Amino acid sequence: GVSWRVLLEDLQQAYVALTKGQLVALAAKTTSLKHWAEQLQQYATGETLTAERDYWL
Repeated sequence: GVSWRVLLEDLQQAYVALTKGQLVALAAKTTSLKHWAEQLQQYATGETLTAERDYWL
């Protein structure tokens, strides 16, 4: 899916800058979905969660 709120904020920033004759300067890229998913998988199989599994299950 697409995060429309973030996308629209970037488009609005670009539009405003262009209408003022300024260069478009968007915020730096944040963590990718791939990186987030890899970190989540690492956490899910890591020692911290494994140690808590018996308590919760």
